[in-house]
Amino acid sequence: MKLNITEPFELTVGEDTYEGEFAELTKKQSKSIDKDTPKDTIKENNKVAKKIERIERKIENAKNLDDSKLIKSLYSQLDKLEDIQESLLDKIESYSIEDMYKQRMTLSLSGDDKDAIMTLGETYGYQKVFDTIIRDIRERNAGN
Repeated sequence: MKLNITEPFELTVGEDTYEGEFAELTKKQSKSIDKDTPKDTIKENNKVAKKIERIERKIENAKNLDDSKLIKSLYSQLDKLEDIQESLLDKIESYSIEDMYKQRMTLSLSGDDKDAIMTLGETYGYQKVFDTIIRDIRERNAGN
């Protein structure tokens, strides 16, 4: 037997009213959403940034020692690290919070009006629709 926790909600936009059910995510679903976030990419970017700082300090030291071979080698390493960091930053920037809310709503929503509610998400923003649904559920539960 599965434990499925769902809450009914009502969403009103203008004169139109949409009804549905909002389900809590399972652990597996939560992990799949977390997997899509750029947490690991951010951690990797921080490591690369620290390496870049170290190389820049070594370059300064090599300049003080007037060691042109070492400076050239360090600049080569620095260029490679900066290229890696640029690609990591591109990955981080391409991730959108709206994508996360869309994925969450796709997994959690059910009911006859699901497609219409997802269309509202496209129009008004998934985060705004999601927050409105959660607010309605809280208000309903507070009334009980």
